[in-house]
Amino acid sequence: MVRKCCSNCFFDKALKLQINSIGRISRCHYCGTNDASTINIDQLYILISPLLEVIDNLFEEDNDGYSLFQILSNEFKLFNINTHEEIIEHALQHRQDLTHKKYKSFPTDTQNQWEAFKYELKHNNRFFPQIEIYRDAFLESGNLFEKFTEVIEQLNYDITTSDTLFRARISDNALHHPDMKKPPLDKVTIGRANPDGISYLYTAEKLETALTEVRPSNGQTVYIACLKVKQDINVINLCDPKKDISFISLSSTDDFHKILKLVNLLDAFAKELSLPVLPNRSHLDYIPTQFITEFFKNLGGIDGLMFNSSFGNGYNLVIFDQDKIDIPHDVPIKQLKIMGMQPNFTEL
Repeated sequence: MVRKCCSNCFFDKALKLQINSIGRISRCHYCGTNDASTINIDQLYILISPLLEVIDNLFEEDNDGYSLFQILSNEFKLFNINTHEEIIEHALQHRQDLTHKKYKSFPTDTQNQWEAFKYELKHNNRFFPQIEIYRDAFLESGNLFEKFTEVIEQLNYDITTSDTLFRARISDNALHHPDMKKPPLDKVTIGRANPDGISYLYTAEKLETALTEVRPSNGQTVYIACLKVKQDINVINLCDPKKDISFISLSSTDDFHKILKLVNLLDAFAKELSLPVLPNRSHLDYIPTQFITEFFKNLGGIDGLMFNSSFGNGYNLVIFDQDKIDIPHDVPIKQLKIMGMQPNFTEL
């Protein structure tokens, strides 16, 4: 019996598109999906072989390392979390030389890229970095700039007029709809995305996320408003860059090793956005995330960033231009008094 895999077995967008375009409707032998677009398992090898060759050439072998399936799953987010390792064993039945190998994780120089970038901005050159990755990827004249913008485009995410966002503020005085906008310039403080003196609108996808992000103490009052976009906007989704970037679509390039550096930098940047920072270190530790945020903002066509909450509950959105956001007056602002473990909502 010829085994078949389907597009649902994978996260990689380009691979899913390829399977959907050439596949036939059938039952998947690996995830069990009925009436899915499937291909014969030997066809899978042909589709992913460029990425397999890149891994075999770039990744260092290590007898105590990770299997090819683990590398493809963990580092390249190729497979759906429910996909089992046998899919690679069957797809590479004629390439046992690959299935028996084990590799170290991402090449060391790609892992160190973010730390070197942060050090350059924090301690060497804050406004005109002299590090190679900056010259290659962040300047329009750089040899990786075009490819970097292509990678970023894969992270585009639409916030539509049907979505609801939430904004929370702590206050001893009653707050009303006009008070729930971004901080005025004379009161804005440093944030993970904004430098001191530049004001962005920080929002969240869930009421609970907005609440936890402001970190209220017992006895404080939190005001929470519902927000809507006036028209669909585009943000960069940094919740899981490796899952949303298609490595299959990038694996044929001669600069794949450098692209891995860029993806790893984006992934590290995304994780850093979600890390709580000690107040006495924020002025320094926020500089790298502020720098890259400013780069995104000035690329054009990007209205904000979406990233995981510091507290592991939903995601946050930073909106650059609050004029694209509406705070509907017909939706009451919620008032929350923090009283021990049983907070109570009231509507103003």
